[in-house]
Amino acid sequence: MTSKVVVVGRDSQDIVNAMGLAKIIADGSGSSISAIVLGGGEDLPRVASGIASEGYVVSGTGHAPELISAALRSALRREELYAVVAPALKDLTDALARFSASLGIPMFTEVTEVLPRQGEGLVIRRAALAGRAVAEYSSAPPISATVAPGRFPAPAPSPSAQLKVGTIDVGTQGPEVLGVEQKRREGVDISSAEIVVGVGRGFRSKDDLGMAFRLAELLGGAVGCSRPIAADYGWLPEDRWIGISAKKIRPKLYLALGISGAPQHMSGVMDSKLIAAVNKDKNAPIFQYADYGVVGDLYQIVPALVKRLEELHK
Repeated sequence: MTSKVVVVGRDSQDIVNAMGLAKIIADGSGSSISAIVLGGGEDLPRVASGIASEGYVVSGTGHAPELISAALRSALRREELYAVVAPALKDLTDALARFSASLGIPMFTEVTEVLPRQGEGLVIRRAALAGRAVAEYSSAPPISATVAPGRFPAPAPSPSAQLKVGTIDVGTQGPEVLGVEQKRREGVDISSAEIVVGVGRGFRSKDDLGMAFRLAELLGGAVGCSRPIAADYGWLPEDRWIGISAKKIRPKLYLALGISGAPQHMSGVMDSKLIAAVNKDKNAPIFQYADYGVVGDLYQIVPALVKRLEELHK
């Protein structure tokens, strides 16, 4: 019996974001790939044809993590499962935790590397100590794992192959959802930006963030922030918050302005190709991570950068 690697998501984009890791595990174990989505099943053939051998859309009402975990329990038998993979997002991490606990299998979050183990099984690596170390685990299948979106490039689907999509009906799961109130969002995906300007407590007021937005505009980038700016002050929405409990980014350049460099924040930027920092405190921890650092007042340095870039854009 061929074992299965299952990639699961809320929609087809989640499948794309986790398919790279799923393909690595499937190729190494000789497993087939199945794709399960909570919604948007009409796009599943476009992103998974020629990669997955079967696809399913979850049908039911209730709490998203419980719907997904119920679908996994309904569609899979432990003896045929090799791995379940999903992007490291709140609902999907919740769903995989529920599913893993129900089967009694290990779960690994935010996996950075997977290698074949001598004999049968896998060596799994993930960041630890807020990105300052790498933890290595050895496990026999089945396992479940989450991965940061974009960590592993997705394989290209095959237009000539047509994936058939079925339905998994799980009925009503979890508590009754009486209403959904959207958080304030700006529709900005800083996780895909090539240049990110990060703002922290070095800014004295919300209005002062305007110079960071102007700098980002001139650089062709996006603005992100540390926890206090989004969670404490409410100056920016949570979709701009970078850190271990929020967005993780992988830009070509991360420019941190007035950010001290707490481990919780730095864990979200450690995959940046280049980190530059401006901070008036020469002992700020961020200088331990930065490729380039400027000790100085951002209220003098940022306007000077903006002025020079505006001159170059003329």
